[in-house]
Amino acid sequence: MCEGNCNASTGYFCTLNTVNLVSGGQQKLRTLLNSANQITIIKIDHLVVPVTAAGRNLLSLATITNGIFYQRYLEAEFLVPSGTVFGELSVKNAPNLRSFIVGGECQVAILTLEQTSIDRIPPTIGTLGKLAHLRLINNKLTRLQLDVLVRTRNFDLSDNWLESIDLAMFVPLTRLERLMLDRNRLVRLGSSIPVMLPSLKFLMVEQNNLTTLNWDGLVHLPKLGVLSLNKNGFEDVPKSWGSLDDLYAVMMENNRVRTFDLAVLRPLPVLQQIYLLRNQITSVQFSGSNCDLPPLQMINLSTNQIKSFNLRGCPLPNLGTLMLTSNQLQVVPASLLKTDTNVAVLMRLNPLRCTNLKQYTHQLIYNMLYTDFLMPGITACPNGSFFIAEVNRTVCCVENPQ
Repeated sequence: MCEGNCNASTGYFCTLNTVNLVSGGQQKLRTLLNSANQITIIKIDHLVVPVTAAGRNLLSLATITNGIFYQRYLEAEFLVPSGTVFGELSVKNAPNLRSFIVGGECQVAILTLEQTSIDRIPPTIGTLGKLAHLRLINNKLTRLQLDVLVRTRNFDLSDNWLESIDLAMFVPLTRLERLMLDRNRLVRLGSSIPVMLPSLKFLMVEQNNLTTLNWDGLVHLPKLGVLSLNKNGFEDVPKSWGSLDDLYAVMMENNRVRTFDLAVLRPLPVLQQIYLLRNQITSVQFSGSNCDLPPLQMINLSTNQIKSFNLRGCPLPNLGTLMLTSNQLQVVPASLLKTDTNVAVLMRLNPLRCTNLKQYTHQLIYNMLYTDFLMPGITACPNGSFFIAEVNRTVCCVENPQ
């Protein structure tokens, strides 16, 4: 049939060296699929076509497959001809591609354009009435025009050249649930007018150049659950959050945050998790007069420079895990570690004083407090100081911290 190797017993996958659409290749593909009904994926290393891999050739392939993926495409133009129906269409590694044109009455549910020279959203994409997932990744986008994408639920704009995002542009996308803006050049993410994005649940803005969020009074994201701001330039945890009634997780790893005052979290009524790993935090506190914090369950402050941790007078009754690994703390935060709570405090790689740790022998034994201890086969603690919490549990500590 076609040169290559087909083995349905090892993953329903078939590799063909060459398929020539000029001389009966389409019929050979159809015969292969009919004769080996377990095969669901066909990889073609070399596709021979009359003129280009797009155009009427794409239309003919749509009659025998639900999805087509171009792993390397060298033409400057890609045409999706009128009437084409695909579950998924993907064009990757296409450095010459500058024009993507969709004909009328086409149906594509998932569209990916990755590593192309496209510098704006192709306007005819708006004719794809069933488009639910749009991925425009690692292209040359510098500006956005979004009014043609009203049906899109998942929108990935990662690895482009965007410097500023006005969330007001996304208002027409009332079905948008997931927005990815990772690895752009963003210095501003805000809104010029009051906006509401009624369906947005996940907003990922990692590895940009953001230092602030200016949302208060302008941005209403009633269903947003996860906000990721990892690898930006924030020096403070934002104070102006806008209206985020459902936000349960904030991720701000690898920023430049220096202090963490939990009072800034009060506008987030259902926040459960906050991640501030690998920042430059030296102190943690709560400055409010009333402890009206959200129902936090997880706080991760590992790999910072924390020397002071004081939440006295502000218990966190729902807190299950407090991660303080790899900091500069000399004492255990007493206000959060009591015998009648279920919180687990992780404090490995801190210069904890022996006299302080001995007060928490009960918590050490019952795995409420995790600190440095001698592992099997190791005979000495790094600083030479230790005490025996129980049989086979030698706790390492610092006798005279600097």
